[in-house]
Amino acid sequence: MKCVSTNVKIILFSTTGLIFNSDFVTIQRMETNETTEEIKEIEGRIYELGYLLLPTVSDEGIGAEITKLKDELSKLGGKVIADELPKILDLSYEMDKVIMNKHKKYTRAYFGWIKFEGNADITLAYKDILDQNNALLRFIIIRTVRENTLSKKTFTKSSSGKRAPAATHSKKTVKEPKEEVNKVELDKKLEEIVV
Repeated sequence: MKCVSTNVKIILFSTTGLIFNSDFVTIQRMETNETTEEIKEIEGRIYELGYLLLPTVSDEGIGAEITKLKDELSKLGGKVIADELPKILDLSYEMDKVIMNKHKKYTRAYFGWIKFEGNADITLAYKDILDQNNALLRFIIIRTVRENTLSKKTFTKSSSGKRAPAATHSKKTVKEPKEEVNKVELDKKLEEIVV
């Protein structure tokens, strides 16, 4: 094994502009004889794309946009593992997007995700394509695991008819039966204590 140093300049961009700019930094890596399994692990990494579609996309257009996102990934050699159809939701804060040289502000968007398998080159190329997609308000690509990490929430109907989260199971306390109190005896005890 030998250590190789490389000087690189790190600049990170998002769709809204510059995020991080560094002077030259030194990155060191160890050169090893990688086994075939290690190479396959690097080539077959699992990523998840989380995205916000503009609320101006019609209900019929949502399916077309998702198909477009998946097709672009497939053309690059990525393999879709799982996905979820976008659902409209209120955003935690107002977001803006420049469309035809005008800033437009949004408080709602369709949120969806796609889990896929691919290597780093595919992911970088996919990011470049997503940057050009005008139907996306925001997106993020993260590295994840193949297994399903979503937990299912169960809901019950409350007395008002609205859905409410299921109650958590807690230890039940056993109430002891109350003894009947004789008022005459209680008065005698109180007089003894006071006198």
